[in-house]
Order: sequence, then C-alpha cells, then structure tokens
Amino acid sequence: MNRMQKTFTSKTLLALMALLFASGLTFGTIGVVTRVQAQQNGIFDRARTQYFNNGSLNGRYASLSTAITPGTPASNKTTYDACVGLVTFDGFGNFTDSETHSFNGEIERAQYKGTYQVNPDGTGTMTYFDENGPTDPCPIILSDGGREVTFIITTPGIVATGVLKKQ
Repeated sequence: MNRMQKTFTSKTLLALMALLFASGLTFGTIGVVTRVQAQQNGIFDRARTQYFNNGSLNGRYASLSTAITPGTPASNKTTYDACVGLVTFDGFGNFTDSETHSFNGEIERAQYKGTYQVNPDGTGTMTYFDENGPTDPCPIILSDGGREVTFIITTPGIVATGVLKKQ
C-alpha cells in the first residue's frame, strides 16, 4: 500500500468511526455492532415512527362488533348483540356505515353517517350521527399501518367492542 492509499484508508476509517459514534453505535468485543444492539440503543426508532392522520383511514373496511347490555333492575334481562357491516372512510374525516345487527337474535339493518379524527399516534375517535344527533365519540386505535382499527363503544350501560379491517 502506498502512502496515499494508507492516508485515505486511515481518514476513511476515522470518519466512519466518528459517524458510528455520533449515531450511538459502539464497537463491541468483536468489533461489530449488531442490528439488535442498534435497536436497543434507539438508532432505528426514528425510522420506525409512523405518523397517522385522517388520510390514514381511506376506503372500505369490514366491521365486526359485539355488545352485552346488562339488564336493568326493572327488567333484569341481559341482551347479547352482534353486528357486521361495511364502513367507508373518505380520508378527510367523514364515513358512512351500513350494518346488519342481531339484537338477541332479532335482525335489524341500519345505515349511519359520521365523522372521525385520527391523531398522529394512531389513536382517535369516531362519532356517529343518528336521528337524535351525534353519539358519544368512540375511541379508536389504528394498527397495521391503518389497515385495522379497534374501537370501543362508550354508550353508558353497554359493553361493546369491535374491529374494522381494510378490504
């Protein structure tokens, strides 16, 4: 190796070491930093961070939800409900929902409209509008890059959860 090659190699090695050190990577006992070590040091966290918005929900989603309504002291009758449907999000904060319900075995079909809000961390709310106006906002959480949405109904006296999956 001539003097020019030796200098270039030394400078390149020093620059590479400085870059690795600045990014939080260190040299282990065998002189290599593994991907697992880098992840533990938080090097890849910024690359993995995903920010969500209303546009994260766009298109058609199949829905499935179940509910239990405990009996009141007057009736003491618990009801079990299930629902399947198709929710279509416009990507701008509005949705439509076509559902088929089974209320203790009685079938009922319904159509709804509503609004939604998605926060950067993938949480948010959906609000349905019926003949009485807006319902209580339902908390939602997006997963799988917005391809799946888990929700819970917050109507007092009803225990209900559901999942939406992108078609």
